[in-house]
Amino acid sequence: MKRYYIESLGCAKNQVDSEQLMFLLSGGNWESVGPEDADIIIVNSCGFIESAKQESINTVLAFRKRFPLKKIMLAGCLAVRYAQDLSKSLVEADVIFPSADIQKIVEYLFKEGEEGKKDPDAACAQSGIESEALPPTKNSPRPLRSASQPLLISGERPLLSLPGSAYIKIAEGCNNSCSFCAIPLIRGSLRSRTIPGIQSEFEALLKRGVKEINLIAQDSASYGRDSGESLLAPLLESLLKTSGNFW
Repeated sequence: MKRYYIESLGCAKNQVDSEQLMFLLSGGNWESVGPEDADIIIVNSCGFIESAKQESINTVLAFRKRFPLKKIMLAGCLAVRYAQDLSKSLVEADVIFPSADIQKIVEYLFKEGEEGKKDPDAACAQSGIESEALPPTKNSPRPLRSASQPLLISGERPLLSLPGSAYIKIAEGCNNSCSFCAIPLIRGSLRSRTIPGIQSEFEALLKRGVKEINLIAQDSASYGRDSGESLLAPLLESLLKTSGNFW
């Protein structure tokens, strides 16, 4: 079996991505281990504010210093946002993967992880996106980045949160395009999950003994508006009809 380690940085939405990545890799002869025993170290980065960007870069540098011969992949928001620049400046990373689509990361690891691509243009072409130059100008337009629909996230995935607590990502991306925010650039336009899909994950987590459920998204209040109307209230009504001891 191949062995990997994920260092999950940033927000709870990133954590869910890391958990889902672990779940998908477990079905393909990959084993989650500590960084000392891993064949590849995956840094699931944050690229939102300056301190988070620096933390992500410092994490890669620290792992490279600690493990000079191991393969290191930079994934997550920082890699999506600044792939072109980082491929030249962050030579400590063997792979810069500029896609927030977890399924594409899994496919890459299954098919090409042994060789490792340093060329961000090739990786961008594979993921179907274009990376942003670093840094954007203050008044430059920020086009919404297209992205695939969110995965049907499994309630059986490993949980990286505290015991008894879990996060459920109800949507991905955002349509607000606020001038101060890079989320649409990184995560794309709003894509809401279905209520039955969320309900299924919710029930699976409760069966595992989870008591606290946290619903998260880039803009939770916009849930469902990509279909024409807000569906947050119907979602909550559906979840609250579920029997069990939870909040």
